Amino acid sequence: MFLSRKTAPFAVLVLLLSLVLPCGQIPTLSSDPAQKSPEEIQALNKQAEKDLIVLVKTYGSQLREDIVPIKHLKNRDKTVSFEKLDNILNNFLIDQDTATSQLDKIFDLFPSSWTLDVEVFFEDTNKPLLNTSSLNKSVWGEEVFDSEKKKFVVYIYQDALTKYKNSELLDKTIAHEIAHANDWRSNKVLNTWEKVAFFKSVANRYGAKDRYHEAWADGYLANISYDSKEETAYHQVMEYWAIITSVYISQNSKDLPEADQALVKSVLERTSPGFDQIKQKASSRQGIWAGILAKPKAEDHNISTDKNGSFVTYTITGGTITVGTK
Repeated sequence: MFLSRKTAPFAVLVLLLSLVLPCGQIPTLSSDPAQKSPEEIQALNKQAEKDLIVLVKTYGSQLREDIVPIKHLKNRDKTVSFEKLDNILNNFLIDQDTATSQLDKIFDLFPSSWTLDVEVFFEDTNKPLLNTSSLNKSVWGEEVFDSEKKKFVVYIYQDALTKYKNSELLDKTIAHEIAHANDWRSNKVLNTWEKVAFFKSVANRYGAKDRYHEAWADGYLANISYDSKEETAYHQVMEYWAIITSVYISQNSKDLPEADQALVKSVLERTSPGFDQIKQKASSRQGIWAGILAKPKAEDHNISTDKNGSFVTYTITGGTITVGTK
């Protein structure tokens, strides 16, 4: 969920299945598990089960349920629905046929396997933000598993397109939700022990002192609130993965700490090999969005922050959003 509001040279990757990693160590996934022997795989699965027992105590039983492979998913098939886009496009000087063609190009510039098995809907409505202590805010996007369609569905709501008409923020929103649809819960490429390692790596990075910090992200993560501390902790890790991935894919990977860069890169290498020229692809996507949104160039977009009591206020061209912080 996105509030309007989860490096060093890449060498041979090593699966980290030991206890929580030291903060200075860069977590990665295995690049070629197919080369492992049956004995090695059996040992890795046993270790993953032991790790899960420990992790569930901190993050709740939902983690175990999410790690289990989702065998009932349909075969990968990219679907982007523009059913309601004509209502949204009333805000812009562009017809739906042109928009559909342009948006197809946008989704072809994301990691290829990440946009498969994911259905994307552009909604002409908004939805209130839940499970945080920030009030009167709207969701820009969300990702859910549709049990009837047997696939993950991403919803991009109207505010994401119309509130600020900013192509980078919109691109980051979509990248954020696509990252959710390709984490340890949902990625069909990874096996069970890799999913455990994946989650542990993200949890380790979220708990590290040198993790990625940005005012709005820190405020959002700190205000996530569910019925139990375990569920809250689990969703914070989940959101951290989506946040760092959206920065890596849509903003600038060098804005992330080296360990976060390595983590996202290792998952991309394992699950969507061949996804390269990331900065150029982000620029291309955002250029297309800028044309659709009739938005000035990104450098004309000004974001400033100022503290007001217990809140951080973000003033953005065209409007203001406020996120509570501790």
